[in-house]
Amino acid sequence: MAAMAVSPARALDPALDAAQHGHRSWRDVEGFGLGTISAMAQTPDGYMWLATPKGLLRFDGVRSVPLLPPPGGSFEGNVRALLGGRDGTLWIATSDGLLGFRDGSFTVPSHTIGSAVNAIHEDTDGTLWTAGSVRGNALLCAFRKPHFECRGQEGGLGPSLFGIHRDTTGAFWLLGPERIWRWPERRDEMDSWKLPMGANGLRTTSELADRSLIVGLRRGVLRVNGSGLGTLDLPEWARNLTFVKALRDKDGALWLGTSDYGLLHLHEGRWDNFSRADGLSGDNILDLFEDREGNVWVSTSRGLDQFRAVAAASQSDQNGPRGRSRSVLSARDGSLWTATTTGVYQQPSGSLGVWKLRRPLLSGVSSLFEDREGRIWAPSNVGVQYFDGEHFVDPAGIPSGPIDAIAEDTIGDLWFAHRELGLLHVRPNGKAAFTSQALVHPSGRVSTLAFDSASGTLWMGLWSGGLVSVREGRIASALSLPSENPQNSRVNHIRIESNGTLWVSSYSGLHRIANGQVDRLDIQSGLPCDRLLWSTVIEDSLWVAAQCGLIRIDRAELDGWAQAIRSKTPRKVRVQLLDHWDGVGQAIVESTIGYLVTSYNFTPKLTHSPDGRLWVVTGDSLVTVNPKRIPSNNLPPPVHVEEIVSDGKTYPTKAGMRLPPLPNDLAISYTGLSFVLPERIKFRYKLEGRDADWQDAENRRQAFYSDLAPGNYRFRVIAANASGTWNREGASLEFSVEPACWQTGSFRAACVAALALLFYSIHRLRLAQLSRRFDASLETRVKERTSIARELHDTLLQTFQGHVLRLQTALQLWPREDGRRILEEGIDQAAAAITEGRDAVQGLRTDASEGNDLGATVQALGRSLATDAEKSAIRFGVEVHGRTRGLHPVVRDDIVRIVGEALRNAFHHAAPGRVEVEIRFGEKDLRLRVVDDGKGMDHGVIQRGREGHFGLQGMRERSKLIGGKLTLWSRPDSGTEIELIVPGSRAYAVVSERAQATSSRLH
Repeated sequence: MAAMAVSPARALDPALDAAQHGHRSWRDVEGFGLGTISAMAQTPDGYMWLATPKGLLRFDGVRSVPLLPPPGGSFEGNVRALLGGRDGTLWIATSDGLLGFRDGSFTVPSHTIGSAVNAIHEDTDGTLWTAGSVRGNALLCAFRKPHFECRGQEGGLGPSLFGIHRDTTGAFWLLGPERIWRWPERRDEMDSWKLPMGANGLRTTSELADRSLIVGLRRGVLRVNGSGLGTLDLPEWARNLTFVKALRDKDGALWLGTSDYGLLHLHEGRWDNFSRADGLSGDNILDLFEDREGNVWVSTSRGLDQFRAVAAASQSDQNGPRGRSRSVLSARDGSLWTATTTGVYQQPSGSLGVWKLRRPLLSGVSSLFEDREGRIWAPSNVGVQYFDGEHFVDPAGIPSGPIDAIAEDTIGDLWFAHRELGLLHVRPNGKAAFTSQALVHPSGRVSTLAFDSASGTLWMGLWSGGLVSVREGRIASALSLPSENPQNSRVNHIRIESNGTLWVSSYSGLHRIANGQVDRLDIQSGLPCDRLLWSTVIEDSLWVAAQCGLIRIDRAELDGWAQAIRSKTPRKVRVQLLDHWDGVGQAIVESTIGYLVTSYNFTPKLTHSPDGRLWVVTGDSLVTVNPKRIPSNNLPPPVHVEEIVSDGKTYPTKAGMRLPPLPNDLAISYTGLSFVLPERIKFRYKLEGRDADWQDAENRRQAFYSDLAPGNYRFRVIAANASGTWNREGASLEFSVEPACWQTGSFRAACVAALALLFYSIHRLRLAQLSRRFDASLETRVKERTSIARELHDTLLQTFQGHVLRLQTALQLWPREDGRRILEEGIDQAAAAITEGRDAVQGLRTDASEGNDLGATVQALGRSLATDAEKSAIRFGVEVHGRTRGLHPVVRDDIVRIVGEALRNAFHHAAPGRVEVEIRFGEKDLRLRVVDDGKGMDHGVIQRGREGHFGLQGMRERSKLIGGKLTLWSRPDSGTEIELIVPGSRAYAVVSERAQATSSRLH
């Protein structure tokens, strides 16, 4: 939270009347409905504090917030004075003692309990002085924690003290009901003076530049210095007023508040008055206060007023020109002229603020013009006249009628744009010569004239938006200016530079004409508006009167813009705009006379006097701007985060605050404390943890968020005052959003675990489904095999058995020896077929409990292949790892056939020296590896098999049939390795009870 800097901004210009400063008021019906304001103060954090009959208000220039009193206390009608201490404490003087408020808590100095405190003062060393009374005696106390010292309890200072002031010499001045006391520094004794009648009850003191003190009286103002009492010299009309408050501002101007006549303002030896008739909220002044930016605050019985420095000072009707201003002209002799609805006024050279009415012969003067003789010409709707130094006279030889513009050439001839007769050429003391009938309203009405002395060209600006040049009395050329709206692009002013460059102010922007090229400066080029009225140059700046205010453009910006145009790289110019917030009202475009709207071109709209001041006709008033004293506030505004409202509930802005879960509607209120145009304070904010970049809020004082996720956040806000001075440090607030139960880490972990369990369950369910499906397929195969076995047993084998018996009977009866031999061979073959069929039936019927030792089966199979003499030298071995498990008979048979095919390939085709089989009974799967060190196979054989051989293809088909995975690795002369992996859920499955029962019945 940034505190206000020590150095103040520029105070009010002491050369101006009160009415010429910027003024605004808050009336009791406009936000201060709690009653009148009896006291004001400002604390170092930038807030202003206002004491009202209903309590204390904290004010930021836009809204006021009540301050709740401490438990058991009350601020209602009880506050006598306020003071913002250097340490940030707000000191509150009440009829019951002194209170200090800082960082949200109250303190009560014990020495003031039970006493009435009427005034407070703080020394530069932090010592706090209080003036008041206790038990009927005045009391003056000095307090510096933790020590205090009081005097006056014995009655030496009278019954009470109402005011306390320390002057520039270090002496204290104390104001009582009957006497005023002076206590010089480093002295124990006090000097005192008895107040005259009528001073009783007054509570205001202030110091003048000569170190004398003034005290308001019921009639007049008392002036006190070390030598005695006197009176302040007041204007005669103010000597009988009752003065209740006094303030000397930072620039030395004196402000006096009265009980029934508003304000008196003394500056540079001049008095002026500002009352309810001038816009003050009320005539009864209750308090005066100057803040750290130099604004003067006035509380009245009807509201609150502020006076601030502005760039443009209006000319007061009290001593300025009367009526609505139309045009303004600065003459070469230093005098200033203005035409208003009531006449023509002159401010003689050196008489700033003093205007004399010069009554013209003709009414309705619209414009002003000065010729080389110093005569002031005043054209009107009925003719033209000029001022000869004493009064206005009617020139001879010029026809009557409306004159829209005047110009003068190098030889002193005058040119008049007569609306009815056209362009008139008038020689000194001669008659008007008719020049052009064509340039007559409405087709070619002239709006302005300018003469280029270098080329001898007269330029005419037209209402239609074009330019016409005249040489030697003839029209030489015509030029149209670019415009998006040709019907409303009137030329208002032509300014010609010494090099012949034309600057044309029109309703379509500012046109630069040089070497036959026309360039336009408009909104797209950086201007705040397009409707321009007049321009002038002071030093290195171009000033333009426009509909939106007064525009300033530095010469360097114009040169850069022109260079960019020539290089065909357009750029925008940087400008300064003085608008109604700066005292420059909206310029007249369609002016009024009485209640009628007329389209006169009142000129000039802008001029500058020899002292460097600009004079501008804006709205219906005449204002002056001192380019060297344009207020600029260099104090960065203190910034505060005031409150957080989440879903309708307000939370205190303390560090580390925690918000409930799921905030759907979060509003963060903040403020910037500059009382110079608080409406023009600009804000930027950023919520770290949510916003990637700074958010431009313009002058909005709230940030809104919705659906903030749980976590830690840091809200930052910065602000710039009306002059563009940024407080980059700004203010910040850290807070967190609590997670909902389902947004916690434990809940997320539980969700992950539940999800994993769900996936695992689905996986297990899927495996079970596949297992059941596989078991069903195996059971089907078992049934098929059993059916085949039954058919073989009941049909084919029985038939073969019958044939064998018949053959044996025939053999016994057969007489021949060779026939007998043939029958015996047939019987042997049939018996072999029966044995083979019985073995097949036995294989089809075998279950998991019979002959289910896979290792022994493979061992026997390998040994049978190695018994041949050719293969007896091949080393063969079987390794079994893990607990031997019973296999499903169908799966077992397919495994044995796959291994058998692999062994036959190794023994018959690989020419190995070693063949090994490894069997691993795992929990999840059954693995078999057949490895030989033979001659191996190339990649094509592995992929497609040998032509005419189907062993590898059959192995792959059987592996797929039982849900296994068959992998083969081999390279020429590197041996071969075959691995079969069968999931345990399939390899170790047992035959269902029904299948076993069926097998038992058929065995």
